[in-house]
Amino acid sequence: MKRIIKIALFIIPLLFATKVNAITLNSTKDWGGFQIYKIQDGEVLTTHLRKLDVDGEAAYCIDYGAHIVAGEVNQIDFVTYFSRGISTSAAQVLERNINDYLYFGYGSTGRTTDKYRYATQKIIWELVNDTGFYGSNDYTTRIGATSFRDVQYKVEDGDNIDISQEVAAIKKSVSDYYVMPSMCSSSVKLELAVNASKTFTDTNGVLSQYKVNCSSGLKCEINNNTLTVTATSDGNNKTISFTKSGKGTPAILYENPNKDETEKETQRVITGGAVGPVSCNFGIDTYQNVQTGTGIVTMLGIIGILAIMAATIICFKVINTTGKESA
Repeated sequence: MKRIIKIALFIIPLLFATKVNAITLNSTKDWGGFQIYKIQDGEVLTTHLRKLDVDGEAAYCIDYGAHIVAGEVNQIDFVTYFSRGISTSAAQVLERNINDYLYFGYGSTGRTTDKYRYATQKIIWELVNDTGFYGSNDYTTRIGATSFRDVQYKVEDGDNIDISQEVAAIKKSVSDYYVMPSMCSSSVKLELAVNASKTFTDTNGVLSQYKVNCSSGLKCEINNNTLTVTATSDGNNKTISFTKSGKGTPAILYENPNKDETEKETQRVITGGAVGPVSCNFGIDTYQNVQTGTGIVTMLGIIGILAIMAATIICFKVINTTGKESA
């Protein structure tokens, strides 16, 4: 009996722990007292844009037009799933792109309105559509044929929703994030004399976003949007590197293994979003200033010659004077 009690005491907490750790997808048509319908290719559909979250974090549909079954969901591998309809390399690129737009989409600084949520969903559908995944045989077999090219939204019994500014703002943020300091675009290696300095201005205006690291033998000073480099020793193949660390939480793809009464394959949803690190560099060769050294030698040579000439003149005068006295 004691043994049974011990086993029960061991199993019961595990059961509760499993329940507590379950990941839940929530879905609703209600956007604060109204519903939103999709407009596809200019036609208002009877399907809604649903407000989704996974354990309280905003989530977005991946499979355009697929059924959404709320409840417990499991994490699945992004690349494995998309490799069903596109190549592995294309799936990897898509994963990076979706991460970028999720990071700068709804929930990022200053982007907490519903419009940004609609815009983020629209961009995700566009990214997936651009890969050809929605046109693959695998997709049409699972979901049904669609002429999906673009999607807009309208309020139930109301006007169309203009999210063009929100879409443009998200896309611009992603584009701006990968802009590198203009110095990196130079294909010409800089040559700099020891103890000499050169100042560069970042015409792209992003220098402050990067950490600057100089090789030994170089001294770097940053002032707003300018970088001043001073050579402290000679040598070839020195570099100045510019790096920006990644940030955010990598996107996670979920699916509900259960189907609803239609028995159709259910929707996959995605949460999170992260941008990766960015880096670039340019090279510098440093050298001793030979011209300066030659100038010093030349100057010393001239001084030496003048000294010899002066000594000769003095000696000549002394000899002349001695000669006159002897006479």
